[in-house]
Amino acid sequence: MSRPSVSVVMPVHNALPYLDESVESILAQSFADFEFVIGDNGSVDGTTERLEYWAQRDPRIRLFHNPRRLGPAGSSNWVVEQSRGELVARMDADDIAHPERLLRQVRAMERRPDASLIGTLFDTIDEAGRPVRPPAYFRVGGISPTPAFCHPTILLRRTAFDRVGGYRAAADYWEDTDLYWRLAGEGRLFVLPENLMTVRHSTSSSRGEARLREVDEAVDDFCRSLIAYRAGRDPAELPLPAPREDGAPRKLLPLTFAYRAAVPVWAGKRPDVARRMAGRVDMRFDFRSLLAGASILWGTLAPRSMRWFLVKMIRLRNARTGKVPAELVEWQPRPAQGGRGEAA
Repeated sequence: MSRPSVSVVMPVHNALPYLDESVESILAQSFADFEFVIGDNGSVDGTTERLEYWAQRDPRIRLFHNPRRLGPAGSSNWVVEQSRGELVARMDADDIAHPERLLRQVRAMERRPDASLIGTLFDTIDEAGRPVRPPAYFRVGGISPTPAFCHPTILLRRTAFDRVGGYRAAADYWEDTDLYWRLAGEGRLFVLPENLMTVRHSTSSSRGEARLREVDEAVDDFCRSLIAYRAGRDPAELPLPAPREDGAPRKLLPLTFAYRAAVPVWAGKRPDVARRMAGRVDMRFDFRSLLAGASILWGTLAPRSMRWFLVKMIRLRNARTGKVPAELVEWQPRPAQGGRGEAA
């Protein structure tokens, strides 16, 4: 069997009802020299049967099963391990790749042999498929620890992925950003300033109090690491707080609850983080914490108006910036010699 140029990898767990649309968007790519590696781990909602249907229809699909859930980092490493291409494209099971996505990214990689990763801009839809958020052109070229692209838009070199050790379980639920930080220390990361992916806002994956607590604490790990990374710390040094001796939930930063509230707000729903904040806030009277508290309050009381405001702000900033004229722009998560990202 010949080796494909690209491996599209997609870990899957209980992906109905959006799975078919996502799979179809990859199979309909204008660039056809790829394998589609799908890892089904622990699905119980009919996803397994739909994946088997698709695997029978298209020989480019290589389907793997695992009866138990491997977690975000574990399942992501699993599908990459099965891949055979030199280039690896990430895909998520509820998002929609635009037809030219792979072609545009592969051509960009060919022009930049020094690139370890290339992501693209994206727009978003809600659970009903209605447009929500436009692509954020204004973020391209800025120095920020969080990039203008998102996880299901990335195309990376397998050698770079292996060199940094892949995804880390210690960063579950923010394993993508953790990977980017480590890749940035080894090579160059770029943004293709084109809208080539539609990402779906969904809140269906966080159910049950135990799961909520797990994700809350993982997002808190991210927020603490984000603060440390901005201060110049090595991304390998995760400043995780020690667990409480009595086994009670640990204290979380206000910024953590703000991030958690943003997910349902973008999905058009009212967040329930205020209930979970009682007795758990590691309160800090600085500007970032006060801003986080204000956003939580607004999102809880009037989520639709908050989402409307955020969309308007993106559109306004896009209009002031204009579309990026360059075909490829380097993303720098931290300031480096030479200033802003390089246009290529």
